Amino acid sequence: MSSFIKLSWLDPYQLLATRMRLSKRAMQTAYDSAFAGYLRCHELLHEERWANFRHDPSDWLLSLAEGEDKIPDEPSEPMMDFHYEAQVEDTLADHFASVVLLFADDALQCFARGVLGEKNHRSLDGYGPTYPDAKNHSGTVALTTLLRAGTNAIRHVSEWDTPSFPFPYPAMPHCKKTRTCAICQALPSIDVIQRVFGLGIHERIRDPVSMRVLIRVDGHLGSPGSVPSYHRFEEAVLSAATQIAAKSGEAASQRLQAAFAQNGKR
Repeated sequence: MSSFIKLSWLDPYQLLATRMRLSKRAMQTAYDSAFAGYLRCHELLHEERWANFRHDPSDWLLSLAEGEDKIPDEPSEPMMDFHYEAQVEDTLADHFASVVLLFADDALQCFARGVLGEKNHRSLDGYGPTYPDAKNHSGTVALTTLLRAGTNAIRHVSEWDTPSFPFPYPAMPHCKKTRTCAICQALPSIDVIQRVFGLGIHERIRDPVSMRVLIRVDGHLGSPGSVPSYHRFEEAVLSAATQIAAKSGEAASQRLQAAFAQNGKR
């Protein structure tokens, strides 16, 4: 529970601007920690590969064929620890990424509820930058759609990975009781995750995809001369908020800009 009491209900424009400003340091820390864990995981897996070379020379020959011509020093840690530590870092990356995704999704949902009304905000789909659909090459998935699928995976992926949940996943709609059927409620998020990340019908979603979503939204992991940046993620969220505001008319977009300008001066 926060040490600070919420006073009166804020104008949705001011509320979004205030939340983004107050949470910026925390979200940036979580964002950077997520990517640090992701990169450390891959470093440990690389270390494990070289450690295994002592027992299987074919790994070294394969590395030479791939252009890696230097044999590293002897690992300083026990070989059996590398895989475990890599799993720990991978889990940390997903946990930190989850914090960022949940914050962004909640902030946009709250903003849309205040601007568009309770009835219209339920279809918060298709706002913000778009990302390629790996299954339908001519299609795209918008940020708000991807965020909602990613946060649903955080909350419900353990339910999707049970013997009672049908697999391969059925087509939508699963049945006529869409509002009350847990499977029908899960299928749209599963479909988005499959499309964005190119998962086949034989691949079960068994873990949160939080880090995958963060990488996709940032879009610069591995790019020459570029490092992951929370600023890019924040810009994507603000782009979605601008489009949501624009749905209420030109004056709403101006109110959003004014709220961020005013909040930035404090």
